[in-house]
Amino acid sequence: MKKLLVRLGLFVFAAFLCFCLGSCLGSRAEIVLEAGGGGKLNLEYRISRRFQSIGALDGNARWPSVPVDRADFERSIARLNAGGPEAVKLLSFSVKEDGPDLIYGAVIGFSRLEDILPLLDYGERPSLVQGERRTLVLRLVPGPEAGGEPADPGLLALAEEALRGYDLTVSLSAPSPVELRIRGGTLPVEQDGRKAGFSVPVYDLITRPGPLTAEFVF
Repeated sequence: MKKLLVRLGLFVFAAFLCFCLGSCLGSRAEIVLEAGGGGKLNLEYRISRRFQSIGALDGNARWPSVPVDRADFERSIARLNAGGPEAVKLLSFSVKEDGPDLIYGAVIGFSRLEDILPLLDYGERPSLVQGERRTLVLRLVPGPEAGGEPADPGLLALAEEALRGYDLTVSLSAPSPVELRIRGGTLPVEQDGRKAGFSVPVYDLITRPGPLTAEFVF
């Protein structure tokens, strides 16, 4: 079971927990790159109050990391800095209430974009392709597992109800022009010169039949 959950990634894992706990998760990531190669990552998790116990899983590095308090973020960042200099730092942390949800926010500073790639894992490990222009590749939905069985309609209906109102939002801004390419399907995309991004309901992602990739070229 652990192997399957790790392969499916953060949001399918969240859906599984929705079935078990009646709880849900949305996420926003804003990547702001600076001229020197470093920058800031503004992260926000919208989590049902009944979902808070997921943070306990953050102690296991083999599982998807879902930080839900300051200690969870600090542990995640300590793993990123393991064996090297402090290239990633937690600059600020906040938590606020919004109806049935808690919204956890963190601003993370980094020296190199590649140092924070594990925090942008939405289905499979992201990658950074070097070239004349760099490309950040986010694999939002992994490909279907060979021999996998169709999802049960009853579970899909439960997931749709539980995940209503929870979105995945990602944007990247840079000193140079930014282009966003979606492969494997379509997503609503916003592009404005040096910034590009998308926002999609979590339920739409976990029920896609095939792989979906977002490529930020900058």
